[in-house]
Amino acid sequence: MDKPELKFEVIPSPHDPQVGASVGVRVHYGSMNVTAESTLKRTQYANKVEAVERLKKRLVAERFLSINDTDWIDANAFANDND
Repeated sequence: MDKPELKFEVIPSPHDPQVGASVGVRVHYGSMNVTAESTLKRTQYANKVEAVERLKKRLVAERFLSINDTDWIDANAFANDND
């Protein structure tokens, strides 16, 4: 995952302080147009880590759901190509 393709955005959270920055985080992966967010942690850093972990899971799920017949390979051809 290339960092330039990730866009982070600070969003409101139930844990925002009375005065100061919001601690919720939304991360967007441009290539696949997939977004994840976290607002339940108490710090912006913890929400960023959680949002990235959620994004990873969504990207794996997107890839898994998009598997089709052209993604499968013939075991014999694979074995012969790697001899």
